[in-house]
Amino acid sequence: NNRVSALTGSARATAFQALASGTSASEGVFFGGQANLAAINLIKRVKSKVVDEKEGLETVIDKEIRETRSFPAGFGRPIINSDERIPPAIRLAKELGFDKGEHLSLALKIEKLLLRKRYRVKLNIGGLTAALCADQGLSELEYYCLTSVIYSAGIMACYFDASHKQPAGMLFPLSCERVAYQGKNSRKWENFKNRLD
Repeated sequence: NNRVSALTGSARATAFQALASGTSASEGVFFGGQANLAAINLIKRVKSKVVDEKEGLETVIDKEIRETRSFPAGFGRPIINSDERIPPAIRLAKELGFDKGEHLSLALKIEKLLLRKRYRVKLNIGGLTAALCADQGLSELEYYCLTSVIYSAGIMACYFDASHKQPAGMLFPLSCERVAYQGKNSRKWENFKNRLD
């Protein structure tokens, strides 16, 4: 979404076009709109099964992983396992008195369960915000609508930089061939590919 908005700025299109195209690019399965919707759907379903229907948390999560063949929505990150936004967000939730909700408590229990098992994935910011908003009584659609605009600050910053500080057409001045990457080789994301099938 940020690259799309920067490209819009580089092409000297309008800020509204950058915001619309960048927001549209945020409608992703693993990032953005669909990921946010999946995270709140998961935490509400798990709460219903564990708290209301008295099913075991480990049983519910194991079934979720088997059925989706991936980590539960709201947990894990592609490149690094931890999310640096979690500690300050939890501190703020405590300051505001929002740290006692059932959904948040459940999300933290799921994280402990996943860390204890072989999956070793942590809660990500999408899962945390989904739990916090579920505790505030937001429906899945309300949460989806709320999160549809959260990317706008980054989108507009990238547009502004590309349209006002860089020459037109100057978005990616280096071709990919000129980048001499010396890190680890590419990894295959089989578990994510399976979700698309």
